[in-house]
Amino acid sequence: MSDRSSELASPAALRPDARRRGRLTESVPAGRPLPRPRLLTALSRAVERAPMTLVSGPPGSGKTVLVATWAGRAAASTAVAWVRLGRDDVDVAEFWTAALSSLAGAGLPLPGVPRPVPGEPLPGDLVDRLAAALAAAPTPVVLVLDKADHLHGELVDGVHRLLGRSADRLRMVLTASADPLQLLGPSRRSGALAQIRGDQLAFRPPETRELLSRLGTPVSAGAAEELTAATDGSPTALVLAAAELARGVPAERLLADLAATDTAPVHHLAATVLAAQPPPLRRFLLRVSVSDHLWPDLVARLTGVPAPDRPLAALARAHAFVEADAGAPGGYRIPGLLRTLLAAQLDHEDPALAAVLRRQSADWYAATGPLNDGVMLAVPTAPPRAHPDGRGPRARPGAQVAVPDLSPREREVLHRLAGGDSTSRIATALALSTNTVRGHVRTLQRKLTSPDREGIIGRARELGLL
Repeated sequence: MSDRSSELASPAALRPDARRRGRLTESVPAGRPLPRPRLLTALSRAVERAPMTLVSGPPGSGKTVLVATWAGRAAASTAVAWVRLGRDDVDVAEFWTAALSSLAGAGLPLPGVPRPVPGEPLPGDLVDRLAAALAAAPTPVVLVLDKADHLHGELVDGVHRLLGRSADRLRMVLTASADPLQLLGPSRRSGALAQIRGDQLAFRPPETRELLSRLGTPVSAGAAEELTAATDGSPTALVLAAAELARGVPAERLLADLAATDTAPVHHLAATVLAAQPPPLRRFLLRVSVSDHLWPDLVARLTGVPAPDRPLAALARAHAFVEADAGAPGGYRIPGLLRTLLAAQLDHEDPALAAVLRRQSADWYAATGPLNDGVMLAVPTAPPRAHPDGRGPRARPGAQVAVPDLSPREREVLHRLAGGDSTSRIATALALSTNTVRGHVRTLQRKLTSPDREGIIGRARELGLL
């Protein structure tokens, strides 16, 4: 394996009949995170001790996976809400709408808490009323803010006020690649901050050995110790190492190549794995890297592959950038760091094509796709069984289903969506800006727990709103 720092790489034979593909034990499906008792215990103790816990480390260090695993377990005994911030310019109303929806979805009663309206100032008493609802909760509530380094001034002030006025009933868990200093300052000074840093997130040799064994590429204890040192214990680098082992590269050769390069381990391994791909699969990976999510219809449009499940499944089996994830769109995901590396490679090789593909992706999201905004809800527990058409789960016959309260403007937007109007047509008809219409559609998405316009309409009809 040579040093190919100029070219990202993925695993080799990814066709379903490839002889060298990796194997997974049936008890651990691809993409399921490795339970790490050491870190799960540390995070539990941190949340018990301090109102605010920061889990920080570089991209690819496993912080979100750790917190999601912990949250999935904690949700069995306490309310856990999750909000992910996708960019720096998150709108204040977007954030608090997402926080309220997630807290309500976690079972927290929110009587009297006003709802933000897109395009309008935030209700002045929203944070205080939410704090009062939290203070009255029978058990502590955990709010996870994923990528909290995207929080800015006004949001930071609101988060601090919420935490300070919730009568010790709120626990916040933050994930961040860089310390959000403005957010952490008061808690750090008062001793109300617990931290799990990058050096704690790094894999230890026994964890490395267990991970590689679960991925179907077992190594000796000695090799696990050397691989841990060579990759700095990076979970992302270790999965890429598994891709090389799965295609028949001996552990000794893999270690020698890592020792011979000055490139960061994860970059070197990514380049090696991508370079090993057959040209069609390599093109497939680069093209899909322009989207955060692997929605099947979008992937088909970007790649020209009418049945993208087949290459995605093959890539996941070989531990090559793609992971199986039952909770992700289409059942697969590319971890953020790896997607960034693939996208950078596409920009380097063909910037014109990269621009075209990004425009295709943006147009798809704007026209018919899911809402690709800056604040996203996430449910850390296993998702319920979905409809055959991919939308949200149906209620059991006879079950009581809560019908969300929609504002008059949201109802107008809903009816125009059902009539097939585009965003621009709705904006013209209602004398609103397109950004305000998008905000209302995002609110409908959250209230109706549906990822796209079709899902919003279908769910609204199920609930008698149309």
